[in-house]
Order: sequence, then structure tokens, then C-alpha cells
Amino acid sequence: MPTYASDVYTQQSDYLETTAERQSDGAKVSGDVLFATAQIVLTAAQATGLNGAVDTVFNLVELPEGATVIPHLCQVYITAAGAATGDFVVGDDDPTTAADPDRYCTTTVGDTNATTNAFDFTHAGAAGAETEYKLQTNSAITMTFANASTANFAADDIITVKIAYKAQS
Repeated sequence: MPTYASDVYTQQSDYLETTAERQSDGAKVSGDVLFATAQIVLTAAQATGLNGAVDTVFNLVELPEGATVIPHLCQVYITAAGAATGDFVVGDDDPTTAADPDRYCTTTVGDTNATTNAFDFTHAGAAGAETEYKLQTNSAITMTFANASTANFAADDIITVKIAYKAQS
């Protein structure tokens, strides 16, 4: 029966004699996952803007250089008084490889549940949404609402975003 080694196992076993070189990337081995929770309570002006604006951007959280966002563990909750539709993309403003407003959630997604809209970044088959990206500099994670002309947001509606990430090891 053939036996194969992962990249981490190969790195560990190739350098058994040198402790320093045998140390693996902590982001791969330790599995320490951190969560940042951002909450937006919409003002009347923000709700009005979301109900018809194109490309309304919210800066959710600033993550440090070296943090790796884990999109398939991230979630969005929209608690709305009405049947709000959450058509959005999620990305970052890391200028090193060019800011990318839809790096983590590449497809606008919506849900018309009248109480709580809850979905992850891979909702609706968002192509490429599970691609992890290591930030090259301190960067804001952004949520951009695309043309939300069908939305029904109101003042005091709450948008909560949970961002999962690995810290620089």
C-alpha cells in the first residue's frame, strides 16, 4: 500500500536533526483560529442608501499583516425588520496584490427570510470563496453591497459578520 506525505510532514521529517528547521508553519500545524465579529446597526440614512445605492462599502475589521482569512468558516447574519435582501461581496483592501472587494465571497447572495438572514461565504455556490488569502499588510476586511435596489432595509436593522482567520505564526 503506498504511503504519501503532506507538505508539513515532509518539512518535519526532512529536518529531524535540526530542531529550528523542523519547526513547521504554526498557521498550518497549530490550527489556532481566531474570530473577529463586526456588527453594524444601520442608521436611517444607511438603510435608505442600501435600498438603492450601488457599491455601498462597510469596513468591517482591520486584520494584521500575516493574518490568513478562512472564508469557509465566515458567516453573515442580517436581522431585519422587513424582508431585507443581503446582496453583497466580501473582500479586503490589501494593496500588495491589489485590493480585492470580493476576494472571500465572490458572488452576491441574497435571502428574503423576513426575520434573520444567515449564510456563509460559500452560500449560493460562490466560486472560489474557499480560497484562503494571507494578508501582506494590515488590511481592512470590507463588505460591499452591490446594487441592492430590491432590498428592504430599515433603521436599526443589524448586520453581523464573523470573520475567521489564522494569525501570523
